Amino acid sequence: MNQFESLLQHLRQLRPSIEQDAERIREGCSATLSIPIDAQSMVDSKMWNGINIHLVIFFDDGVKWLLRLKQDHGDYPPFEIRHAVLDSEITTLRLLKRAGAAVPNAWMPDSLRTAEAYQDRPLDYFFYEYLSGTALQINRKGPYSLAQPGKRIRRILEGFANTQIAISNAPIRQRLIGSLRSHSSGSVDEASQEDLYVGPLVTYHCGQYVKPPYFPGPFSNNQERYLTLLDIVLQHIENGYLCQHDPLGAYIWHLELRELVETCDMLRAEPAEVFVRHADDKQDIFMGDKKGNTSGIIDWEWAYVTTRAEAFSSPTFAFDRPTFAAGNNKTSAVEDILIEIYMKAGRADLAECLTNGRIYNHLSFIGRFDHTCSPRGVIKAFAATKPFNLNPPINGTFDEDWWIYCIDPYQSNPVVQYLIQKVGWDKEKTRKEVELKKKRSREEFWKQRQR
Repeated sequence: MNQFESLLQHLRQLRPSIEQDAERIREGCSATLSIPIDAQSMVDSKMWNGINIHLVIFFDDGVKWLLRLKQDHGDYPPFEIRHAVLDSEITTLRLLKRAGAAVPNAWMPDSLRTAEAYQDRPLDYFFYEYLSGTALQINRKGPYSLAQPGKRIRRILEGFANTQIAISNAPIRQRLIGSLRSHSSGSVDEASQEDLYVGPLVTYHCGQYVKPPYFPGPFSNNQERYLTLLDIVLQHIENGYLCQHDPLGAYIWHLELRELVETCDMLRAEPAEVFVRHADDKQDIFMGDKKGNTSGIIDWEWAYVTTRAEAFSSPTFAFDRPTFAAGNNKTSAVEDILIEIYMKAGRADLAECLTNGRIYNHLSFIGRFDHTCSPRGVIKAFAATKPFNLNPPINGTFDEDWWIYCIDPYQSNPVVQYLIQKVGWDKEKTRKEVELKKKRSREEFWKQRQR
């Protein structure tokens, strides 16, 4: 509640400036920002989530906008990070809107265009087009869910596919991998891409440096990008910033991923075209009606520019998590519907991206070492290009067999040696435990056979 009280206090102070900024963009119209009377009213309005809060701006001609602002947790990141995140999201939305994608338009307030003005503001915010409908509730399991898609899910997928097709018709001129930025601090020209450029990768998970320039890139190909991200993650694990529950296992896992990326021809290829990719495409990104007719796709914060193969690979909401984690790279029911929609639209190229894009789904879990990772699925996805001598056990989990196999090739790595000592891991003890476990399993098997 305290963070909401602080935010409301700042909003009341900034209200005249916010309304003036909105009126400058919509000349001749009077704007009124609707501010909840207290923190409880803000909570009850449900216009917020863990990161963003949305407040309505009413114009006297009946048009409505949203003020999209970050929650004030009292621990804002440095200015350079905050400004890059906002500028990239606004630039991306304006480009996609111009391309005909079903996304909200966005505008940077005049008072935040300069770095100096931005640094003086206690809140991060911008203007957002008001979309009709409500946030669509989509279940992963049960009847009429992503696991059992019916007519409503199909309509939602058709809306998603239409936006993906619109994005595919708007390649970015600069053939680099990174995040969209604007030379004029968030105001994209309505007629051209002249004001755009592909800047460093504004990544949201763990691929950031802890010191300026914070964001890596841009990159000439995906191999360069993923090797850089893996090196950052490895450094973070070594320093104790990531995977503190199991730093040794996490470090070895990311060394294995690094080997796979380093030998992958597809990732090494320089892109002929690049496109925008949603960075957080879970099932909560859709606005629309109860029947599944979508009015827009939201939450483009952290979106990035990448190759065609990655940009149109499977969205996070589409692949079945348990099956994926178990190492099955086959397409899901939702992916099969998307492929069908693309084929009917004459876009076999986009269907192919879904069919052959599992590598990118696995790489999206860089920075994690838990049940969501899939050692079996990763090896299968990289099977065509993996090092011939990299053949870890593919039991589907990070079990003792995986540990024993994967530590051996990296024992000379000084960080691995340091982490072994830090966590007190004993290879010989683990090896004996595995042998004993297998022996007991065999004995139990033969006992069962003899009954």
